[in-house]
Amino acid sequence: MEARESKAGDIRNTKVEVFMKRNIITVTPEDPIMKAGALMLAHDVSRLPVVENGKVVGIVSRDSIYKAVLKKNFGL
Repeated sequence: MEARESKAGDIRNTKVEVFMKRNIITVTPEDPIMKAGALMLAHDVSRLPVVENGKVVGIVSRDSIYKAVLKKNFGL
């Protein structure tokens, strides 16, 4: 248990920039949802920022795409 606590302490003050990605894949609100899904699959990511006029206006996730497709095609 002590080793785990020590490791947690090691990263406690680590800045987010150490873990963040710099080459971000984004979509716009006007992009087709299947484009977003294809980008997620191609780049092995679960979420994409939605950007409009250089600002993040939302986020789309694989889960939200799955739910939308199931609802539209199967009424689930």
